[in-house]
Amino acid sequence: MAANFFSLQNNEDLHSQNDFFCAEEDNRWSSINYYPSFFGSDSKAPLIIKSKVFNSISFKDTTFENVNFINCVFHDCLFIGSVLNNCEVIDCKFYNTNTHKIKIRGCLINPKQFDANFDLKYDANIAVDLFQELYRNSKIEEQPKYSNDSLYKMNVALGYNLNYKYKSRKINLLNFLYEKAKDIINRVTTGYGLKIGRILLTVFVTVFFMAILNFNFKDGFTTSNGHEIRSFIDAFYFTCVTVTTLGYGDITPSMTITKIIVIVESLVGFVFMSLFVSAFINRVLRS
Repeated sequence: MAANFFSLQNNEDLHSQNDFFCAEEDNRWSSINYYPSFFGSDSKAPLIIKSKVFNSISFKDTTFENVNFINCVFHDCLFIGSVLNNCEVIDCKFYNTNTHKIKIRGCLINPKQFDANFDLKYDANIAVDLFQELYRNSKIEEQPKYSNDSLYKMNVALGYNLNYKYKSRKINLLNFLYEKAKDIINRVTTGYGLKIGRILLTVFVTVFFMAILNFNFKDGFTTSNGHEIRSFIDAFYFTCVTVTTLGYGDITPSMTITKIIVIVESLVGFVFMSLFVSAFINRVLRS
């Protein structure tokens, strides 16, 4: 758990960048406290570190400048209070790495590289801070895909952070249950309004079950020629027309119960259409 450690014990203390590179063994650095405040390149050419393993390395309060980490692996490392300026982190993997109060400026970093880093039951606060930084950086740097992914992961971490708020008595049980239910529904059905595919799937599943409901109450509907709904296709067609608020009028409810069902379906359709349009606009704006 990344939140459980803030210092590394029994590590070798290194006081220069050259000493750090001399400590490499078999493409790996292990058990090192890096004390200099700077790590990187002073020239225009970036410092490239490729296919290396960082195991139990402390980079607390270190400023990384113009460094490209490519296909690297970080295990049990500390980046507490670190600053990343004009860096690229490409195809790397992070495990149990503490990024508390990290700052990210002008960087290229895919947030998915941190998928295995946090146990959100315990690390939600640190995860929120990291993904918030990644979101801010990717938005400024005009990286819409990374911006969208960072915002989604930040919202997921915020949902888990509700558990901490409840255990620390910052919110009462009623508020916790309400916020938790709202978070789960929002994440599963719409991906916090960020996942168009998830919204479409939710709409399709909802319309399908509404069509089943309408078909079960088919005797409560009449068609323009005086007949009832005869097949599931008729019920599905009517449900789609209702949810999209087209209202052709060729099939109408004729009983109180079906009128109530149609009212509910129309309201649900309005909500889903609003969510889809909102998600689509957000995607376009971030692009």
